[in-house]
Amino acid sequence: RQGAPFAEAIYGKVPGARTLAAIMGSEVGAATDEIARLIEQTPGGRRHVTAMMISDLQERGLGHQAIGEILPAISGFAQDFLGLQDFGHLGDLLGTDGQIDELVADYRAA
Repeated sequence: RQGAPFAEAIYGKVPGARTLAAIMGSEVGAATDEIARLIEQTPGGRRHVTAMMISDLQERGLGHQAIGEILPAISGFAQDFLGLQDFGHLGDLLGTDGQIDELVADYRAA
C-alpha cells in the first residue's frame, strides 16, 4: 500500500504481485489514488495501516503469537525463494522509518 522498499522488491521479483496488490487493495477499500497513498506514508497514516493489518489478522482468528510469527516467515520466504535479504520486521514491511518501537509498544498494550 505504501510503496515500502520490501513491497517494491517483491514486485520486482514476483510476476503479477503489483497487480494482485492493486486488486486486493481495491477490494478491501485501501487507498488507490496518489494523494491517498502519500497520506498513508505519513507517520499517522502508517500507524493506521498497521493497526488495520493487525485488526484484520485478529478478526481472522490469529492471536498475538501467530501475528508475531508471520513477518519472520515472510522474511524467510523472501530470502530463501526470492533472494531478498535484510527484510523481516514490521518496520521493513511497512516502511515505518524508526517508529517500530512505538508501534510495537502500542500493539502490546492492546
